[in-house]
Amino acid sequence: MKNDPQKTNNEGNKNTKEEHHLIIDGASCASCVTKIEKALRAVKGVKSADMNFAQRSVIVTGNIKEASLITAVEIAGYNAKVDTSETEEQALDEKEKAESLKVRQKVSDVLLAKGQKRDHVLMLAASIEAGSEHPLAMAIVESATEQGIEGRKVSAFASIAGKGVEATLDDSQLLFGNEKLMKDRCINIEAFLDKAQSLAQEVKPPMYFAINNELAAVIAVADPITPDSIEAIKRLQSNGILTGDNRLTAKAIASKVGHGVCR
Repeated sequence: MKNDPQKTNNEGNKNTKEEHHLIIDGASCASCVTKIEKALRAVKGVKSADMNFAQRSVIVTGNIKEASLITAVEIAGYNAKVDTSETEEQALDEKEKAESLKVRQKVSDVLLAKGQKRDHVLMLAASIEAGSEHPLAMAIVESATEQGIEGRKVSAFASIAGKGVEATLDDSQLLFGNEKLMKDRCINIEAFLDKAQSLAQEVKPPMYFAINNELAAVIAVADPITPDSIEAIKRLQSNGILTGDNRLTAKAIASKVGHGVCR
């Protein structure tokens, strides 16, 4: 049974990995277009080659290396390069979707240690996190601002890779980060571990805030999982962009979007 050529071409066009976009330089007439298309169609593996003379661009379908296409155009007497504009637009689109997820994040829970006041803790947390670009940090600063709580300028700010941040404000040593950071600094968090794990299972990543080497609060940030954000999270996961500071939170997100646990 013979394959339908039109059907084959249509199926190839659906596979973006088999569609290549080139920018052509040096083509000045209709005969140039014919020559370029002929050269490209002669490359082994090419299914189709169609040039848009006005845009000086050509779309080639087929499972071939782009270097082979460029070489074929050069042999025909013209210059060619890969058109990356579509790839850049897709990358920008994914970045915008990631940013939209950050904007939706809000402080959902503030678990206070004995003797601590919520507004004071949020002011200190916003102060230390103002210098961080981490999504959770941005959510804390934004949430504090929305409640009329302004942070203050800290000194000796330092980022601790994969764990958190530390800084000094007046006579207070501030430390904000994950469970591992607290254990590294020998800060007792046992009284809040069960509650923190419950927050993580609710897709509310818990972060620990210590003042002068004593736990002051556990602050959690929630990211509402809407139908739109589920699709965005799936794309970010597939691209290796989305990871979690807390494995339980990552597992909870994964269960909502139908993916494996983030690592």
